[in-house]
Amino acid sequence: MTKLLTFRLSVVFAAVVGLTFAFVPLLAVHGVESALGMGLLLPPWVAATAASYTIRNRSTRGVDLMLRAMGAGLMIWAVPTAILAVNALRVRQCAPGEGLAFVVLGPAVGCVLSASVGVWVGGATKRARLAPSVAAAVPIGAALLGLWTFYATPAVHVFGAFAGYFPGAIYDDLVRLPTRYLTYRASILVAVVALVVLFDAFWSSQSGSLDFRGRSS
Repeated sequence: MTKLLTFRLSVVFAAVVGLTFAFVPLLAVHGVESALGMGLLLPPWVAATAASYTIRNRSTRGVDLMLRAMGAGLMIWAVPTAILAVNALRVRQCAPGEGLAFVVLGPAVGCVLSASVGVWVGGATKRARLAPSVAAAVPIGAALLGLWTFYATPAVHVFGAFAGYFPGAIYDDLVRLPTRYLTYRASILVAVVALVVLFDAFWSSQSGSLDFRGRSS
């Protein structure tokens, strides 16, 4: 995975995100705002990385493709998360535990979901150059849908599969983890497990493609 150009670019981008956030007061530490920012910016890169890896490793077992892609996604997520953790040594933070929870439930879960989606796209796409773009378009499209939902409906907050939680108000010290959000993220993890199981069931490492008639290996 470390030899993959898309992964290296994703890590660099994640580092830039973390360093940039560190100098923006609203985003400088773990919290609902930085979690949302990471949830919007990181998943497209994770999905593209997963698709690229799948395209180049078609002889690998389906479950291994999924687990390695998810591991790479969490590594990408860990870069800005670590930067903001170090930055918390110089910036006041009211609720560090809750802030970290937002970062885990939001972008970490979003990156895992993006990785699984990217593997599916890579497995279903024969054209190597097309797969990363298509995979990245999925979380981008989901984010745009969430934005439309917020502006076109009476919703005061939005849950996004990839981006996480937008509370409707920013720079609000009273934002807490809603129980509904915990349930929602748990359902996303269930969906991820389903994506892994189904991909492993339909993936043929011999042909390097999805076989919906039944796996031959």
